[in-house]
Formats: sequence, C-alpha cells, structure tokens
Amino acid sequence: KNMGLPLLSFWLLELGSYLAGAAIVEMIYSIPGIGYLLLRALLRYDLNLLIGILVFVATLMFSITILQQFIDRVYSGYVGARDDG
Repeated sequence: KNMGLPLLSFWLLELGSYLAGAAIVEMIYSIPGIGYLLLRALLRYDLNLLIGILVFVATLMFSITILQQFIDRVYSGYVGARDDG
C-alpha cells in the first residue's frame, strides 16, 4: 500500500517520455500518428499545424499533471482535511 502512490505518480509523469517514444516508433514503422504529424509539420514549415500540435501536447501534459496531483491528494487523505489548530 505504501508503494502505490509513488508508483502511480511515476507512471503518470512518465507519459511524456512515452509520447516521445511513440513518435520514434511512428517514424520507424511509418505509422501515422501525432509524432509523424509533428515531424511532417517541421519539415514543411507548417507553423499553424506545429503550434496546434504543441498546444495539444502541452495541454495533455498539463491535464495529466493536474490528474496526478488530484489523485495524490485524494489517496494520501489531504482532501477535506483541515488544520483548526
């Protein structure tokens, strides 16, 4: 039980690395995906598409971080706890 929270936090924060790895796999196997689209936008100087992809990935990572923080608070029991000291 004590290992659950740090392990969950690690997995959620590692999703950014998994996205980067997925882009490499997409390029090797010619699988169309967001990494392939990002590289194609870079090579064609398509700034609108590039900015859109970067905003999407940044929003995704922000959402994952907020979710991780919320799960951390709920799991460790700090939600609703008050210090009426």
